[in-house]
Amino acid sequence: RKNIPEAGFQQELTRRGFDCHFVGEGSAFTFATLNSAAYKSTTPVGSMAELAFLDPGEFDVAISVMDPFVPVWAAANDVPCVYVDSLFWLWQWPEKHLPRLADASRRISAITDVGDALRAMDVLSMHDGQYVAHTISTVNCVQRWPGTAARADMLRPFTRVEQVDAI
Repeated sequence: RKNIPEAGFQQELTRRGFDCHFVGEGSAFTFATLNSAAYKSTTPVGSMAELAFLDPGEFDVAISVMDPFVPVWAAANDVPCVYVDSLFWLWQWPEKHLPRLADASRRISAITDVGDALRAMDVLSMHDGQYVAHTISTVNCVQRWPGTAARADMLRPFTRVEQVDAI
């Protein structure tokens, strides 16, 4: 959380004896391949709904940087997940929508087939998907910003939330 060298968290984890694997698409995948020395492997996917092919036995923990599909994959496979969100202040979850969002989170969490869970996530709006991702993750790292504490308190009944400095 603090003072990780500019080289990035992957290199810090590697230095500490962890193997880091990247699975992703688009510009994130391009970034990962340009920095491939930081990863033991880089795997492209056409969409994050394709995560279903990953063998959960090969991972001790999943770290998702703003991708809500990774927490769904992790929850369906009983893999702990750290969800990192630098735009936490952006997501709109009006009080009147919270029962519907909580229901979506429970419904997706209860799906035992990983592919089905990922497809259920795929039909949610971006804002709703972010709520589900936060509530089913093991730990959430949210960037400190005015009002973040109150918004984080909204999630604490469901999950652990840590406010962090700039991500």
